[in-house]
Amino acid sequence: MTTPTSQAEPEEPGSTGISFDPRRWTCWQWPLAWRWYTAAAIAGVLVVTVLSALRAGQGSTNWAVFGIILVLGIAQGELSRGVERSRRSLSGQTHIDFLAIWVVPATLLLPVYLITVIFGVLYLHLWFRSWRPSKTAPLARIVSGACLGLLACSAAHLVSESLLAGQPIGEVSAERLGTAILVAAAVFELIDAVAMAISIKLRDREAHGFTALFGSADDNLLEATTLCLSVLAAFVLALFPFAAVIVLVPTATLHRTVLTKQLEKAASTDGKTGLANAAAWNMAAERTFALARRNQLQVGLLMIDLDFFKRVNDDYGHYAGDDVLGAVGTMLRTEVRTFDLAGRFGGEEFAVLLPAADLREAMAMAERIRVRVTELAVASENTAGEPVTIDSLTASVGVAMYPLHGQKVRDCLRVADQHVYAAKCQGRNRVVGFGHGEGSISAL
Repeated sequence: MTTPTSQAEPEEPGSTGISFDPRRWTCWQWPLAWRWYTAAAIAGVLVVTVLSALRAGQGSTNWAVFGIILVLGIAQGELSRGVERSRRSLSGQTHIDFLAIWVVPATLLLPVYLITVIFGVLYLHLWFRSWRPSKTAPLARIVSGACLGLLACSAAHLVSESLLAGQPIGEVSAERLGTAILVAAAVFELIDAVAMAISIKLRDREAHGFTALFGSADDNLLEATTLCLSVLAAFVLALFPFAAVIVLVPTATLHRTVLTKQLEKAASTDGKTGLANAAAWNMAAERTFALARRNQLQVGLLMIDLDFFKRVNDDYGHYAGDDVLGAVGTMLRTEVRTFDLAGRFGGEEFAVLLPAADLREAMAMAERIRVRVTELAVASENTAGEPVTIDSLTASVGVAMYPLHGQKVRDCLRVADQHVYAAKCQGRNRVVGFGHGEGSISAL
């Protein structure tokens, strides 16, 4: 199930993450539209929970299943506490937790008011035991994500009730039970994903594209895997509840496998920009050059150096400088092609690898990136904590080509770096693709 996350946010020393002073709640920092959206979700949860509780006397409740789901959900949280804490700290805009494995079966087997109890207990357990110590899970976002997930569960519950036509689970045919479980899981996943995407968009107007709103391909594959485990858990809980403990084993194994993959990704990613770090970029470049040699292809290589970047740090502080680097990283990810690779080489220097690009295409890409840097307006804070907008940024870009400028990655990097130096000497804010100004593109 998708839950919101953020980069680590500053807290008061010794803070538990909960303030009893409403004026200090972090939710006030976020857009008004997101706050109204979250308030509507909370109100919706209250309404469906009360209505479900009022209907509680109209049917029997399987308290054994309720207890098993609650115990297994808490047991999973305890078994994977360290893993989940590390995963949360490595997550980006969204975080895929494993609660769907237990709450999806609950939509089929329990009334909504008990599902609300399960949600509340499991989320609070995760927050206190795993998420809060990492300081990457603001409580307001957790409440918002939980309410949206609970509303998705409520919709899935209504669908499953309709498909089962009010019959007890023990009297339902295997075909009807299987259909109800699969449809309920699909309804839950669709509504939860769309509701969370709307929340992300309302919270961050700059978020756009499938990955920003719905997560990466790996995120969605993990979501699909947890959904499959939830279907398995639903079958087991419906037919032989006390055997549901077997679901803990693959869940714990999956949890650790996912952490390993996240750690591998983190090891190859620059923390400030989200781009490939120098080591990962060089490894990818070596593979690309080897493939180009075998297939007699050209490869473009750009070196991008922000002009007068030290002034940003001196005038506004290093945190503002980090915000500028992050904005440039985001811009590069959106400007390059899907099969290109942007990386940060350290400081204010970036590199872009352009497989199967000729010199004209590489120069055009370099010029587009140069222009986009001049258009950036980065919202940040100065050393006094006052809001500032940093603009008037420029960059000098050097272009090199394989095999024109060298047979090895380091040879092309050296030439691209020389071209950056030439751009600096010519007045900065320009692209140079040849030495001595020949063939260069200069800013007006």
